[in-house]
Amino acid sequence: MTPQTRTDNIANGINCPVTDWVLTEGRKHRSVEALIVAIAEKLRSFDVPLDRFTFSLRMLHPELAATTYLWRLGEEIEVNPISIDLTGTETYYSSPFYPALEFGETVRRKLSDNPDEFPVFTDLMGQGFVDYLASPIEFSDEGRHVYSASTKNQDGFEDWQVAAISRMMDSASLLFEALGVRMLAETVCQTYLGKKTGSRVLSGKIHRGDSEQIDAVIWFADLRGFTSLSQRLSGEDMVALLNDYHGALAAAVEEHGGEVLKFMGDGLLAILTYDDDLERHKACRAAYDAVFTAVQSVNEINRVRTAQNKEIIAFGVALHTGRLTYGNIGAPGRLDFTVIGPAVNLASRMEGFCSQLDRTVLASQDFVDAYGGDFVSLGKFSAKGVEESISLYGCPVEFAHRGCVVIEEGSQIEMEAA
Repeated sequence: MTPQTRTDNIANGINCPVTDWVLTEGRKHRSVEALIVAIAEKLRSFDVPLDRFTFSLRMLHPELAATTYLWRLGEEIEVNPISIDLTGTETYYSSPFYPALEFGETVRRKLSDNPDEFPVFTDLMGQGFVDYLASPIEFSDEGRHVYSASTKNQDGFEDWQVAAISRMMDSASLLFEALGVRMLAETVCQTYLGKKTGSRVLSGKIHRGDSEQIDAVIWFADLRGFTSLSQRLSGEDMVALLNDYHGALAAAVEEHGGEVLKFMGDGLLAILTYDDDLERHKACRAAYDAVFTAVQSVNEINRVRTAQNKEIIAFGVALHTGRLTYGNIGAPGRLDFTVIGPAVNLASRMEGFCSQLDRTVLASQDFVDAYGGDFVSLGKFSAKGVEESISLYGCPVEFAHRGCVVIEEGSQIEMEAA
């Protein structure tokens, strides 16, 4: 195909090689990264002198504003999450993406004409780039995203090459939108259900009654003095405290391989699954380590809150193991993916004794047996709804007693009042 024929076909969209490729080969790619790489390579095969290509996909995400994919000739693609905190900053306003995203403008520049227009131009010129293009694409929901193309070709891009890039991205917008919707579904499921449970839902486990039997360590936490705090604090301050508390505990659980299933006001339910006795022992160790990590994190938060004259956070955790039913429960149009069973009920009852016994962590007989370490027997207790009395155990050193601060000096662990 001659350049003139190629130009005509791209301009009028008839027998356009770019569009044809998107509709045939392009739609087979199952990730944004793979599609970006394929588009860049295909444009180069059409004699477009592409040396750098980026695509920024805006996202509905609790922490991210977008994800930017950066392709450079001869290098692996880079995937860069863009924090939501970046929007509204000078870095954002001084980017060529800003007019493209906010006003739908296309930015086409020979870099040497005005190298100081945007800070990125200076950087690109230092790397040998000559011509730059940034342009928006819109999805069916009118959401606006942006791509950029740069070349080191000394003559820059020809007009037909810019048209080829634009035609390619316009044609591929539906593919990007489909992939974006999938990513949105994953984000929503992971944010509200957790990574493992969210993946199960996306894989089709969405029918009421879908369930299975699993073995797991149950990690059941509760905030101390929640009712009293709720009466003393404003709604905004209470939400901030709960976010600090849940953030610290959830991060600790996930760091040690567990999954948070529920935030229940001031309560948190998490599990660490296992398949055999060896894994059960490891899961118990991990659950215990998660408590210690959570204590350290909360103590750091409490140091800051104390300096700000705010209420400190104290909590209790119950550790138990057992067989659970894991699946969908609820009404036909409103389901909850959770765990149920006697072991969950027992862990919940156990946690209620944390305040009564003035302990941050309590373990059951089953947990202690599987863990294999030294625990302090606190006696047997009767709990509502549980036929037999419960044997409860505490840590050998109650390292988190009443929110104490753990200080490590050499091999010694000392405690001081928070």
